[in-house]
Amino acid sequence: GAGAGGVLAGGLTAEEIGEWVGSSGLLSLVVTHSRVLGAEERAVLAQRQAVAVNVDLQQALVDLQGDCAQCLCNWIDLAPASCASFLNALPDSLLAPSAANALELPNPLSGPHLEAAEALASVTSVLLAKAEQASPSLLSLPPSAQQALALWAKDGASDALRISALTGLKHLGKALRDPEANGAIGTVLVQAAQAASSVIVAAEAVNAMFDVYAEDDLNQAVLVPLRLLECLVAFQGPFKAGAAQWLKDHKEAARHAPEIRAQASTLKEVRANIPRFIEYKHSMGMPLPAPA
Repeated sequence: GAGAGGVLAGGLTAEEIGEWVGSSGLLSLVVTHSRVLGAEERAVLAQRQAVAVNVDLQQALVDLQGDCAQCLCNWIDLAPASCASFLNALPDSLLAPSAANALELPNPLSGPHLEAAEALASVTSVLLAKAEQASPSLLSLPPSAQQALALWAKDGASDALRISALTGLKHLGKALRDPEANGAIGTVLVQAAQAASSVIVAAEAVNAMFDVYAEDDLNQAVLVPLRLLECLVAFQGPFKAGAAQWLKDHKEAARHAPEIRAQASTLKEVRANIPRFIEYKHSMGMPLPAPA
């Protein structure tokens, strides 16, 4: 752990360790093993699996990818400013080829393919959070990465995949205020909320809308064409009912499991904020739908 002045056990600062991890080649190795395999690599793997005994090579590689992706997420979160060049290279060195490979996988994703996508989505969302905080140049995501986030936010095969994708889109939407680019993100957020089979995912999608559109600069250029208030008015009734049932079903679990407790807190927060958000945006001149 770090002490005063960011000095870690052993006398090195976080910046010194960050620089060493990059210069030693260790970080490049982690990035290599965080990639999603392409079609040719998967074919070679299948050939080798045919002669392997008592070893699931695909699962072993996905487990390695998940571990490396988690290490990479931790490093991105703590990366010092001196490592900006390595961070800036990640969209092209990791995200672009991995997202392109992931988009070639059969949908809906399952098994190791799903785990690989979840790891990639997690790295992407952490990188975008870093970009929002300190490295705006990272916001220029490769088209394949943006396409993957949009697909997974709406049609991801697990809650974890959808939530990571929504988190990434939230950071992207908060930073990109061009109406065309932002409107595309807003469209995905609305569609993700409407398509969600899980009330937890729906809450994350709506919470992302609140964060992206907390300011009023895009009210007329984006939110009115999206008919966002109309969508939220129609959405809030079913969402409140679903949230109430989920909270009832998980009341006991929330007392003992921190993750469930955090989800319950998010549901309550979103449930309370939907009418507040609608009322505030209406007070800023946005039209409400006509009564049925």
